[in-house]
Amino acid sequence: MIKEFYEKGLIVTNDRSVSPAGLVQMARQYGRLFRASVKQVHPLHPEIHLISNHTQDGQPLGLLGDGAIEWHSDLSYLADAYDGSILYGVETDPSCHTDFLDLREAYDKLPDSLKRELDSVVGVYALSTFEKTHTQHNLKETHSQFSYLNPVERKLICTHPITSRQSLYLSPSLLIGFKDFSDKDFKELSSRLLQHCLENVKIYRHQWSDGDLLFIDNLSYMHRRDAAPNPRLLWRLNFAFMT
Repeated sequence: MIKEFYEKGLIVTNDRSVSPAGLVQMARQYGRLFRASVKQVHPLHPEIHLISNHTQDGQPLGLLGDGAIEWHSDLSYLADAYDGSILYGVETDPSCHTDFLDLREAYDKLPDSLKRELDSVVGVYALSTFEKTHTQHNLKETHSQFSYLNPVERKLICTHPITSRQSLYLSPSLLIGFKDFSDKDFKELSSRLLQHCLENVKIYRHQWSDGDLLFIDNLSYMHRRDAAPNPRLLWRLNFAFMT
C-alpha cells in the first residue's frame, strides 16, 4: 500500500481492530516517526498524538480541542520534514467532517505563466499564526510544549521527493509570509492562491466513523475540519518520507 499511498496522496480505509502497537508498527513501514515533546500522547506509545476534545479537571487530554480548524498541512512549521500523517478514528463525531484538497491538481490548473512566476516564491511558516487564529483550542498551553517555534521556509512550488510530481504547497493557517514580499503583496497572493484552490479543485469531504484509518501525504493534500461538538478522539502519527 506504500506505493499506492504516494501515487494517490490520500488513502481512506476502515479497520476497527487496529491496536496502538499495531498502528505504530504500520506507520514505521512508511518512514521515521515524529515524537513531539507534548503531554497529549498515548501513555504507552508516545509516537501517537491524541487529537481530542476530552478534558479532565478542566485540562485538555488531547490536542486541538473542539473548534473548527482551517486549511493547513500538518507540521508545516517544522524544520524537519514530517510530511506524512496517519489518522485513526478511535471515538468519532459524525458531525465533524474533514475536508481534503489535492494540491497537485491545484498546481496543474495554474496558468503556465503563473507557474513560472511562482517557481521562485518561498513561503514562511510558523506556529504562532495558528495560535492567533485558533484561540479556542488552548494552543498556547499545548503547543508551547513544542521547541520548534522558529519560522520555517518552504518553496511554494513543491517537487515531491518520492514521485517528483509538483504541487502548490499551501498551509494557509500556518503561513505568515512570502520571503521578500511586502505584507500587502503577501496577503494578496496568498488570498488569490487559496481562492484558486477552492474554485478549481474538487474537495473530498470525509465523514468520520469509528475505525476510519486515513493516510495523508501533506505535500499532496491540505485539509481542514469542522467543529467537533461531541466527544472525539483520534490517534495521529506523523512520519518523514523514506527517500
